[in-house]
Amino acid sequence: MRILYASDVVPADTTSGAKVMHRHLVLAARSHEVLVARFEDGPATGLRELRLSSRRWMRRGLASRRRRHFAALDACLGLRAHDAELARAAADFGADLVLTVAEGGLCHNARRVARRLGLPLAVVYHDWSPDWRDHPRWSRDWIERAFIRLHRESRTSLCVSAPLLAALGERPGALVLPPLPDPTPLSPALAPEHFGPAVYAGVLNGLVEPEVRALAAHCLETAGADAPLRFFGPRPHWGDALDERLARAGLYLGFQSAEVLQAALSAAACLLVIMPFGAASRRFTRLSFPSKLVEYTHFGRPIVVWGPADCSAALWARETGAAMVVSDPDPRAAMDALTRLSTPRCEEAARLGKAARQAYETLFRPSVIHERFEAALLATLADRSATFDHP
Repeated sequence: MRILYASDVVPADTTSGAKVMHRHLVLAARSHEVLVARFEDGPATGLRELRLSSRRWMRRGLASRRRRHFAALDACLGLRAHDAELARAAADFGADLVLTVAEGGLCHNARRVARRLGLPLAVVYHDWSPDWRDHPRWSRDWIERAFIRLHRESRTSLCVSAPLLAALGERPGALVLPPLPDPTPLSPALAPEHFGPAVYAGVLNGLVEPEVRALAAHCLETAGADAPLRFFGPRPHWGDALDERLARAGLYLGFQSAEVLQAALSAAACLLVIMPFGAASRRFTRLSFPSKLVEYTHFGRPIVVWGPADCSAALWARETGAAMVVSDPDPRAAMDALTRLSTPRCEEAARLGKAARQAYETLFRPSVIHERFEAALLATLADRSATFDHP
């Protein structure tokens, strides 16, 4: 099988969605041929690549004060100027199928090229991406229609949760596939005798910015450098001094290498998942299942989900008993839970850590998730006569 992967989600060991796709494609490349089509900026993937050159006017637009409008235009359509280059690459490569992630603009190029060449299209849905950016009002309906059209024109849709699949619409070839956690065994050297502070690892801006800022401010005001929580992730650039104060206090430790982050997660007293409480984010939190939660289960540490009671992560935590839920939006409630689980010889922490690791070994077993991923792609080749929904 020859897989052409075309997406703005560059498969690399960086953010959550990028890590998931990198793991799948590296594993797939052991028995299939993979070509990654992506734009020229960003990290190397370690896979065979086609680097597309973004248009100068788009680069300037995305760097201007009207960047929200340019980003929205890309998310609606993807620049058609890339279609011909992508189609030539697919033909030269001898692609059997086109794979993309429903995010950004390049997924729409992938859809058009698959249709143009008569290739099956497989789409990965990590979340309800139209909701996680503050798009201009004029573009929101267009972006959502384009997002759903990908599903309708795909031969296979791999959705991160059952509610997300239901919102897109049940159809043949669509299935639920959890995010792929790290498949590598933990090193025995990462089993500490004494655990350190709790850890939040992820984005500090975007939809969760209000919650992260409130929690960061609470840490600084109540405990300063002695706060029982550390933040890891890309610099948020909040535009005020809060992120700088957090860094000076030693609570914000930046975007670290995989090795450093793995050591920090392994040694954490507990691990924090944040889902936004804002009313505008409610659909996102109900439909999107955080890959961070799946990633955390690898380490067998107690997990705290701080988010609305009806968010996907909270529902999963209550159903499985594999994480604690804090549904009070007050940051003091989240900090109280982290402090309690950080107490030495805490029986609840031990139970939650064991339950998290069991979830990794059963519900989120990497080998099973990747086998289902490859089986879904192979199934797209079984019926090349399938038709698309739209002319």
